[in-house]
Amino acid sequence: MRQAAPIVLSDGVLASNLFRLFEKEGIGYVLVGDSREYPAKILSDVDVVIEPECVSKLVPCLMKFCDLYNLKLIQILQHEQSAWFFVCSWTGNDGKHHVFYPDVCTDYIRWGRRFLGARCLLSGRIRKQVDADGQQCSFFVPAPEQAFIYYLLKKIDKGFLAPSHQSYLSGEWKKAQKESKKQLKKFWKEPEVEMLCDAAEFNSWNEVCDALPRLRVALRENLPFSFKSFALDVQRKILRIMKPTGVHVVLLGPDGSGKSTILECIEGTLASAFRRTKRYHLRPFFGSPQHAREPEPNPHGKPVRGFLPSLIKLGVWWIDFTIGYFISVFPFLVRSTLVLFDRYYFDLAIDPRRYRYGGPLWLAKLCGNFIPRPDLVILLDVPAEELYSRKAEVSIEESHRQRLAYREFVGALPNGHIIDNSDRLEETIHKVEAVVLNYMAIRAISSLGHVKH
Repeated sequence: MRQAAPIVLSDGVLASNLFRLFEKEGIGYVLVGDSREYPAKILSDVDVVIEPECVSKLVPCLMKFCDLYNLKLIQILQHEQSAWFFVCSWTGNDGKHHVFYPDVCTDYIRWGRRFLGARCLLSGRIRKQVDADGQQCSFFVPAPEQAFIYYLLKKIDKGFLAPSHQSYLSGEWKKAQKESKKQLKKFWKEPEVEMLCDAAEFNSWNEVCDALPRLRVALRENLPFSFKSFALDVQRKILRIMKPTGVHVVLLGPDGSGKSTILECIEGTLASAFRRTKRYHLRPFFGSPQHAREPEPNPHGKPVRGFLPSLIKLGVWWIDFTIGYFISVFPFLVRSTLVLFDRYYFDLAIDPRRYRYGGPLWLAKLCGNFIPRPDLVILLDVPAEELYSRKAEVSIEESHRQRLAYREFVGALPNGHIIDNSDRLEETIHKVEAVVLNYMAIRAISSLGHVKH
């Protein structure tokens, strides 16, 4: 009997199967946004509105979905009061890291104002069965007037209306002009309504684009304000600060271990799992711009500083790794950033001569106990002989000493990971990626309880 060919995963395949699972699990949904090329072409996240009473089913359904297709749920961002952005990861046949972004919400609420209810969007929903190229598909979209008003409200609230957004809005408008105009009258007064009707009718949005700030203010003024809803949004923001969704990764290792190369590679391969990325060399430098530096050919060539200058240097470092961290690093972590460090404070105690530190090592280690800790500390481990052959900047004996010191330090950390970098570059990259993604998956599972209506 011929074995069925394995499913080749893609955003389109995953989206279609997620919709089927929603229906099987009894979750009423509509796909919102520009779905003209779905599921063949998905440019960003998959925006879905579900019935509020189905939120309790969402997490079990997503976990089942991940199990079915061997995905890892690695990120959960509650970006609005009733909206959750999920990041699911998988490794393709090409060996590369891929991601799928379901963005699920119920009512459209922002900062105490309710724009649209989920039930309105689901009422009169339509099953789309053919895409723009005539290919078979099957998923629910809102009625044209609901699709039109939802998308328009989103773009005006964000203050951005690109040409692709404009053409989609005009297309939905022409399917249900009278009904769409009725929707507009719920949010704006007659002059604004007429301007928006003309723009949609003739696909000429220049006047609307110029008036976006005014339209946004008028929209918010016409929506009732709820203190309870506002308080829930404040609570959400506080939770994001208390539990940042970024990841702080430090790569350690002697000269020649490949830190810079690996960091550059994983910054690119893991970028899709985050909102943004940020790299630092050694210190936060109080948030000041860091310029590329030429490698130091003789890191032990300069004399060690005296006792008092060394204590001053230690004080500057400690302040930078505490106050500088909260000025520069922590805000990025709150904004879901992959923060990467090439070296860190810990190097000072392991290789004091490089930093010309002549103070007590016990004091440097003690101060290191009172700085914010990274989420992950990864040591790129390379035999001393290979380190020396790559970069003969210090003696082979010193390379051996540093290697043992790094291994002892990182091996004792609960969040420490030692990765052999004497293998091929691609294998090392995959190993580092796996460490980061596994950490994110464990963290995501622990935050599933926050997904509730």
